[in-house]
Amino acid sequence: MLQREDRRVRQKLWSERCGWWVLLAGVGVSSLAVTAGLSAAPPDPDGPAETARQAESQDGEGFSADEREARRPDSQELQSPLLRGLKQTIGDLDAFEESGTAGALTRQLEQADQELSLIRQQNRLALKSINRQSRVGRARQSPNLLLITIDRLGWRELGCYGQEQIRTPRIDELAQQGMRLNRFYAGSADAQAARWTLLTGLNTGHAPADRSDRYRIHGADQTMAEWLWEAGYVTACFGLWPNGDQPTLHGFEHWSGFRTEAEIGGGYPETIHVDGAEFRVLENRDGARQVSVNRLFASELHSWFEHVRTQRRQFFAHVMLNTISRVAAEDGGREETAEERREIVERTDQLVGQLLDVLRAAGLVDRTCVVVTAESGPAPTESKIVQTFNLTGELRLAEHGLAEGNLRVPMVVRWPKYVAAGTVSDYSAVTCDLVPTLCELAIAQHRPQRTDGISLVPLLVGRDQPEHPLLYWETTAGQKGQIARMGAWKCVRLPGSRVISLYNLDDDPAEAINVADRHPEVLKQLTR
Repeated sequence: MLQREDRRVRQKLWSERCGWWVLLAGVGVSSLAVTAGLSAAPPDPDGPAETARQAESQDGEGFSADEREARRPDSQELQSPLLRGLKQTIGDLDAFEESGTAGALTRQLEQADQELSLIRQQNRLALKSINRQSRVGRARQSPNLLLITIDRLGWRELGCYGQEQIRTPRIDELAQQGMRLNRFYAGSADAQAARWTLLTGLNTGHAPADRSDRYRIHGADQTMAEWLWEAGYVTACFGLWPNGDQPTLHGFEHWSGFRTEAEIGGGYPETIHVDGAEFRVLENRDGARQVSVNRLFASELHSWFEHVRTQRRQFFAHVMLNTISRVAAEDGGREETAEERREIVERTDQLVGQLLDVLRAAGLVDRTCVVVTAESGPAPTESKIVQTFNLTGELRLAEHGLAEGNLRVPMVVRWPKYVAAGTVSDYSAVTCDLVPTLCELAIAQHRPQRTDGISLVPLLVGRDQPEHPLLYWETTAGQKGQIARMGAWKCVRLPGSRVISLYNLDDDPAEAINVADRHPEVLKQLTR
């Protein structure tokens, strides 16, 4: 008995001693990181890391301080391999648990890891901030930029494009106040590839072929947020970011959103990520459905707008709205019904309206250019819904993802005093054009040298708009398929086929008649 008790005492003393070594290791790494960070590069008060720290410390409008604090979960994955190993050691050894030190040590390691991650990001961005553009002269007159993208939307899924069964009054009103583009194209029918082209300004043919996840945003991929941050804009991202990391690593100073569709929880999420932390939504715990994702986004955007106004800098906010989650996870991923599709699109329109109301309440309407578009068209698996609501009009939807119905999407732009209200354009544009367009609107000194897009600013303000010399798409799921576009001509090679088809979209928007034999000179020009 005495021997067993003596063993417990020795075990407790040993665990406490080891615990202090682990604690010192964690705090030591954090302290060294802070020291190294301050000596290497002082924090930029306007930089993304510092802005993110300040934003996290503020309470969101619409939520109490208690709600914000309570939303943080009990544990988190550590980024530092060293601290992650120490945390694993604490969890594996019973001595720490028996001595009662495991919880405190784990929290210290998590805090050290957060500090280390923040300093790393701060150092990296501090180097970039040396050449960050000052918003002086003409640059002070450039507009704020609000980009709202919807993951999948048919070309005729909005009322302003002729939809009669689904009501979208708020986006329709936005179109009446600005410009509607009739021939705007997504970068791909694949969701991940479409987002890659949107953010990088490159077509799918220029995605790195030497990596298996070629359409995942990597550190080497310069995004529109990074260009705009370097131009002096305050940047933020709201919504689903299924990239496996955080938007704050790709030019966004602030992020509120989700990493997976499952986290959205059928529209009533139980957790939300805010910068580097994850918060619990108490009202939605245990399956309760009290706070919708719409309210969360409106609240976060309102809070961020208030924060940005204190900085007196133009902002770029990208709101990514997700409609794929409309298929309820609790039903095993079944296909949605027509009524569910109608409901989610109408709710999405309401959310867009709420975001515009937040913009108006902040007094920012006249100084903000708003762009609403879709990342890609309907999925081929949604053919029944497409037919029910005529979502693509006369355009064909195809399994291979290269048809007009797969790629043509809505695009609406409002910029008061610059874009004439109620205008409609048949100019052929693509999501790759958004990077150079937003950079020109921002009067950015540094703009991408390598881009497949061209600025649409001349079109928006009523000047002569240069035509694309060529538009290109390719698919890589299975065998490669390709599209080349020049004016009204569309050349298509389907995956696994050597046959090349040619269509004149002015005469044949449904791509029903292959005219390759009649126009060999056009085919030769598109395939050279």
